[in-house]
Amino acid sequence: SNVAAAAALVPLLDILNHRPGALTEWTTSHRSTIAVRVNAAVGAGEQVYINYGPFSNETLLASFGFALETNLADTVRLSIGNVTAALSLPVATYDIADGAGDDEELAE
Repeated sequence: SNVAAAAALVPLLDILNHRPGALTEWTTSHRSTIAVRVNAAVGAGEQVYINYGPFSNETLLASFGFALETNLADTVRLSIGNVTAALSLPVATYDIADGAGDDEELAE
């Protein structure tokens, strides 16, 4: 069979929050059943997360309505003349209120 993969919002399952590295997998059956399997221990009352995939904040915001403060999949496109490059952003936080960041380069 020639079946293409597609992304879709699934009623009730779309309330699960995204966490990079979440150990979950989706399975489907020919009877239109969708299941989410958690491949890690989950304690009573703990939230179950799913992983939407390694998307940039631009894609997460446009497609799912949120962005991550620290996103290892985030990139920035830089064009100089005819050269275009995608650069990964450093993982750092910066507090605008007091001017302090956890990255030494930002704090200087």
